[in-house]
Amino acid sequence: MHKQQGLGSEQHSAMWRVDSNSASPFDAAVRLSNASDGQGESDEVGYVVQPSGAPKAAGGKHWVVFTSKRPWGNVKPGASAWREAPSGTDTTQQALLWIAAVDADGSISHDASHRAFLFPGQRITYSNTGAAQGAYAEQNNRASWIINECKATGPAAPAPAGVPSECQSTDDCCLGAICVIENGSSPLKKYCRPKPAVCLATGSLGCALDSDCCSSTCVAGKCGGAPVCSIAAASFQRDYQSTCGTSAAASWTDFITESNVPAGTSVRLYLRAADTAAGLSTAAEVLFGTVSVSGALGSVGNRFPVSSAVVASSGKASSKFVRLRMELLPSTATCSSPTLLRWNQLYTCKDNE
Repeated sequence: MHKQQGLGSEQHSAMWRVDSNSASPFDAAVRLSNASDGQGESDEVGYVVQPSGAPKAAGGKHWVVFTSKRPWGNVKPGASAWREAPSGTDTTQQALLWIAAVDADGSISHDASHRAFLFPGQRITYSNTGAAQGAYAEQNNRASWIINECKATGPAAPAPAGVPSECQSTDDCCLGAICVIENGSSPLKKYCRPKPAVCLATGSLGCALDSDCCSSTCVAGKCGGAPVCSIAAASFQRDYQSTCGTSAAASWTDFITESNVPAGTSVRLYLRAADTAAGLSTAAEVLFGTVSVSGALGSVGNRFPVSSAVVASSGKASSKFVRLRMELLPSTATCSSPTLLRWNQLYTCKDNE
């Protein structure tokens, strides 16, 4: 609902929420102040005209676009009222289109609106000279919503017959359809599927909510199914160069980490050693440790000596460069992966004999 109210010498206006099921809906109307007002200055209160609600909710919100002349960024509107075009050669800022969200919970006990944001790409000034003089057609007025055509429902899961419509959420699908993960697809994709007419038995595909299943929970589009995990092993590497100079040699000692390693996951540690950076690519790669428990930096299970690996890779006790490669191995059973929060490669410089 939209209405005007007196505020000083100006007529201000705001948006209100009412209960359409109530016998006296206007008696319990709640002002949508978060959306209707700016940041609280007296000249920002109200000034909301021509609100237009989106025809359907999306993302758990109702959406409304309206016209308002209020400060934005570091721009403050000129003296002319929002409802009047400036005169002469005035190029003051005009009213702009704003969009705000309102929680779609149906409650009218509180202000369920959110702060509005400026719709981009608008003309921000009047031009009252030449061909554009008095051109009200250039004002930002009466926006309306056009929603994308709903996506057709594909065949009931599993997919193969026909080409189903991919979706991001159930909002994309036509009435009566739900957006569900296609179990077993790689990479994982979502499709519009018919909403089950009856509850689904354990092991059945096609659920979107736990309520779609008769006696189990919905996990990745399957009632009572094991989680569908698309996490793959990943590696990254870091090169280290000693700065011992010509009179000393580097003695690479320990590699220390701080880690978060869920059960069933691990991090394998590999080393290459060489006297030149280019030589690291052809040096032998040696596995020198596996992080299998979470721990603080350098704690038990997160400290690994590397001196033997340096010898195995380069054939000698000292080298100027080392390359550390860390291979993160996830658990597909729990769909979890390890994390190295911090790490460091330690070395000392020993004088040449």
